[in-house]
Amino acid sequence: MKLSNFLNKNNITFDIKPDEKYKILEKLIDFLATSNKLKNNEEIKKAIIKREYLETTAIGNGIAIPHAKIKEIKNTYVACAVIKEGVNFESLDNKPVDLFFIMISCASDPDAHIKALSKLAGILNNKDLCEKIRESSTGSEVLKIIKNYERG
Repeated sequence: MKLSNFLNKNNITFDIKPDEKYKILEKLIDFLATSNKLKNNEEIKKAIIKREYLETTAIGNGIAIPHAKIKEIKNTYVACAVIKEGVNFESLDNKPVDLFFIMISCASDPDAHIKALSKLAGILNNKDLCEKIRESSTGSEVLKIIKNYERG
């Protein structure tokens, strides 16, 4: 499973402006739904926000991975947002978050959700990769960085 299989230059954005946590989440969800042509935006919002209330998805080092399992979704969908200014997202290390990878997947296949989430977290554990993504300015650049990393 490769992260690059879920991303394309159109579901990576640098256009989301800093805001408070739940407004950022709504913007991320809208972007995820629009960029992947998903129609059940309200169901996605409810699930992602419910998950975020349980515990922050900001894992530290400026990274957040908001995620949820959705009944009506048949596949895994990912979108990426780079917010260069960083935002307070109640991160475990109390640092601002500037890299967001939002993910939804099929509720009836929890193994696929866990595998995709684990893969995503594993890739984002690479600090050099994250720095390169932070230094990029287009979705095409981010995708190229991730593909190069996955090739080894």
